[in-house]
Amino acid sequence: MVARFIARLLAFFLTALPVQAQDGMYVGAFVGVGASPYAGEATSTVLRPTLGVRTEAFDIGTNGATAHIAQSERAALDIFLRPRFFALTHSDSPELAGIDRDVTLDAGLSYALDFAQGTRLNLSVAHEITGEHHGQEADLRLTQRFALGAIPLGVYAGALWRSQDLSRYLYGVTAAEAFIGRPAFDPGATTSPYIGVNASLPVSPRVRVFGTVQADFLDPAITDSPIVTEDATLSLGVGIQFSF
Repeated sequence: MVARFIARLLAFFLTALPVQAQDGMYVGAFVGVGASPYAGEATSTVLRPTLGVRTEAFDIGTNGATAHIAQSERAALDIFLRPRFFALTHSDSPELAGIDRDVTLDAGLSYALDFAQGTRLNLSVAHEITGEHHGQEADLRLTQRFALGAIPLGVYAGALWRSQDLSRYLYGVTAAEAFIGRPAFDPGATTSPYIGVNASLPVSPRVRVFGTVQADFLDPAITDSPIVTEDATLSLGVGIQFSF
């Protein structure tokens, strides 16, 4: 179950890394370790393969699809389709009994602006299009890149805003799911900040290893949920990518 929670984070991990884009096919693998905020869940490890094709116009792979609409020396505008994985899928935790969420698909826009040396501002907005919850999400992130010796690093901070529909789908309890000791709960719209650091090291012109550590700080409305027991989570991962 925690593996699904970590898998939901992998798309962000991979897009947040300062990996140099290289046209062609790429394959790789990512190992993630993370703590779940949900009651009855623990830290776990998951291995996920990555596969995709990247060109100047688009990137399609296991993390979704992105099309590059416009690009200049300092800014870029993309549209994307991205799967969203949920921890609340076929849970075997007694505390989460009767709560089940399906994998959904988001469509959205992302904008990136380099406004200073090594400093990038990212904004993405997404809307769920599979009809499960009709929620929206906005992600605002500031990244500062620098080198530690030969290793390129990126330190970032940001915040995730989620609409009431999405927050309820992630952390809420419906009337049908409620019972004694687990009342119905709706967190409303939420905003959760996060911080992290990532690193990317080229082993050869076509092989790169990378890693990410991220801490998420949940909105107090989320931590009030009867199915949430943590107010912060820590996730980390390492991976390798081969380009062809």
